[in-house]
Amino acid sequence: ELSLRRRRLFAIWPSQDRPVVEARIRSHLFCIHEAQVTSAGEHYEMSEQTSIEWCDSTWSPWEGCTKVGPGCDHCYAEGMNRWLRKGENWGPGAPRRDYSDAHWRKPIAWNNAALSFELEHGRRRRVFCASLADVFDNQVSVQWRVDLWALIDATPKLDWLILTKRVGLVPAWIELHGWPSNARLGATMVNREEFV
Repeated sequence: ELSLRRRRLFAIWPSQDRPVVEARIRSHLFCIHEAQVTSAGEHYEMSEQTSIEWCDSTWSPWEGCTKVGPGCDHCYAEGMNRWLRKGENWGPGAPRRDYSDAHWRKPIAWNNAALSFELEHGRRRRVFCASLADVFDNQVSVQWRVDLWALIDATPKLDWLILTKRVGLVPAWIELHGWPSNARLGATMVNREEFV
């Protein structure tokens, strides 16, 4: 059964069934851009550019997390959540903030623009996934993660960089859901105990 988010995405072609819609998404016929205007009147893509050296864009499927170890002590995402939302999405039992359908369509637009990006930069776009969360947060709905996997599969021209502090949960997930060929995994480990 499709999640509400995927049903909304597929509702764009209401007269067609799921396999046809998924084929259209995979064929990159889906193109939506959301721009904001800076104070100087310049347009820029939200999350499209970042100063993080090892990626080109950042994108989070949801917002919120819980500290799990010393690598979380100075979490910038928690500080942002505290500043923007009074910390309502952080900590044990706190609801995670789901983003809009328009936000979820941004990587599709990046995928559609892959050729121009590759011509300009000489490589594929690298997307840091979940800069404001942890994909393997055990307080997140499994369906949200399934939706993320569907999005990664629907954007084969992007290289997804998934970082987690919960690397111990990854093998069970892979056994049940596989791993997208265009995704790379990174884990934060700050001491020997976490590494072993």
